[in-house]
Amino acid sequence: MKIEVPHNLDQNSALSKLKSFANQLLADHKDIIQDVTQTWTGNSGQFNMKAKGFNISGVINVLANKVIVESKLPMMLKPFQGQIETIIIDELKKLLQ
Repeated sequence: MKIEVPHNLDQNSALSKLKSFANQLLADHKDIIQDVTQTWTGNSGQFNMKAKGFNISGVINVLANKVIVESKLPMMLKPFQGQIETIIIDELKKLLQ
């Protein structure tokens, strides 16, 4: 799964917002998402989480004009990929306003 969301922020502001995004996800979706971890090196971050008991990991790249999220979903979640992408896009758009 690859998601690209454009933004008009400077790169450092976008990066700062994304670094705090994990805490927001946990607060807003604690019934679905647990055990969120993230590791950042420069403008790239790796994340791991459990969603409904499934392990999900991926990479986030913060570019000057967009954010790219790449992740492989477990096979059991493939039928819900469209819904998951929509939620991620909506959340990132709100975050990067």
